[in-house]
Parts: sequence; structure tokens; C-alpha cells
Amino acid sequence: MLYYIYFILLIILLLSVLIPKLYDHYIIFKTLTSICFMIITIINIYISNAPHRYLILFPILFCMIGDIFLAIYNRYNKCFKLGLISFLIAHCYFVYNMCQILPFKLINIIFPIIMVILVYILNNKQIINLKEKSTYCLIYAFFVSLLLSKAFDIYLNHFNIQAYLLLIGSILFFISDFILLFMYFKKRTKTLHLLNLLTYYLAIYFFTIIIILN
Repeated sequence: MLYYIYFILLIILLLSVLIPKLYDHYIIFKTLTSICFMIITIINIYISNAPHRYLILFPILFCMIGDIFLAIYNRYNKCFKLGLISFLIAHCYFVYNMCQILPFKLINIIFPIIMVILVYILNNKQIINLKEKSTYCLIYAFFVSLLLSKAFDIYLNHFNIQAYLLLIGSILFFISDFILLFMYFKKRTKTLHLLNLLTYYLAIYFFTIIIILN
């Protein structure tokens, strides 16, 4: 039932990007959607008997906090760094949780390093313009890429439904954050905004499903 409410709220949130009158309430819609996935996470943790299920609580919590800050930034151009820091903490927690499943390997940082170099080049060539936020964004690029790298590593070593959903969620998370680079530091369009929201909230959906799979 809650998943139906979640997707209804997501649809309303997507519509708010397209309809100016609804966009006046964008922060409320985004906050409600994020609170909904937080409630789903808590319920799934309660009903699940999977080991280490409580570990997912903290990254999801910081995702919700980051959502609220970025909603304020989207509407009023404030709180960007707070949102970025919240999501950075969330990603660190996600990576830590993954390392409980499969220990960290040096090879896991190859893709993150490549992505940091790519973001640096994009900024240097003025394809995007990070300005004073470049240091924050480069650090963030490393950890969001590390999340995907570790998820792929787990998938190759644990070929099961949980690993598959974890990989899909991580890919969507990565796409969502990559879109943000162009949305915030190139040109914000409704298409990019919609794609960012859709990929992000679908990623969270897959992460919450994993909790109840033993």
C-alpha cells in the first residue's frame, strides 16, 4: 500500500516540475515523497529478518535530509552545500554497508578516479561550470562512482537477485547524480529535472526492496 502512495507522490512531484502552480509547492511534494520512502524503509527493516538490515537506515535517512536541502536549493537557490554533504554522508554509509558484504579492494577505486578526472576535464573545458563548488563536487563524484563500482563488484561475486537490484539501484543513483552536474552547472531544464527525480527515486525504490529480500 505504501509503495502505491510512494509512486503517487512521485507522479505529483514530477507534475510539479511541469506545472507552475504546482511548483509553488515543490518543497512540500519532495519532502512528502522522501518521508514516504523513509517510512517504507523503517517498516521493511521491522518486517525483515535479513542480517545487517539496520545498516540501510542511516544512508536512507541522510538521503531524505539531502532531498529537503536540494528541494530548497531548487526553489530558492539556497542550501546546496548542505544537500551535497548530506548525500555524501549517505554514499559513504552505502559504501560502508557494501563493504560488509564484500571487503574493499583497491580495484574498486579505478572507476571513481576516472570519473573525478572526467568531471575535472568537463569543468576545465567549461562544458560545466562548477565555480567555487569544484572541490565539493569532485569529492562527491568520487564517492558516487565508488558506490557504483562496489555494487558492480558485489554483483560479479554474488550473482543473485539482491546483488542485481543493488546494481540497478546504484546505476540509477549514478545517472541521477551525473544529470545533476548538467542541471546545476550547465543549464537547468525541465527534462533534466524530470530525469533526475525519476532515476533517483527509482534508485531508492530498489534499495528499499532489497531490505525485505533475505
